[in-house]
Amino acid sequence: PLCCPYFIIEFFLAYCLKRRFGSVLGTALFFAIDPVLFTLSSLLPFYFIRRCCTKRCCSLDRSFFKRMRLLRALEATFATNGLQMTILLRLSPIGSKPAQNYLLGSTRVDINDFVKGTILGCIPQMLLASYLAK
Repeated sequence: PLCCPYFIIEFFLAYCLKRRFGSVLGTALFFAIDPVLFTLSSLLPFYFIRRCCTKRCCSLDRSFFKRMRLLRALEATFATNGLQMTILLRLSPIGSKPAQNYLLGSTRVDINDFVKGTILGCIPQMLLASYLAK
């Protein structure tokens, strides 16, 4: 999570809120505001890929998925276990968060699972940012 530019924004948000409102109230405000900001910033690329992909592009992608057995299995897993896969992907230190958003947007993961998984998956990063912003 430290390589993600959003972590820097999170750190400064936590720092400014703690500085302005004190340690307890600032932390409470941070935990109320940050999941909303993180989820909204994640929804933009997710929505862009999900909605702006033309039928021709999607049919090309689907034919690519049909040829690759591993990708077919991943696609089916994301479609059936979207919440668990989103949480696991968010907890993974490998890959950037924007790339994960585009990847999840290209799968058949349900948007509700995406939002819930993003909120639950950002909690460890929020704890780290809040701790470092002392």
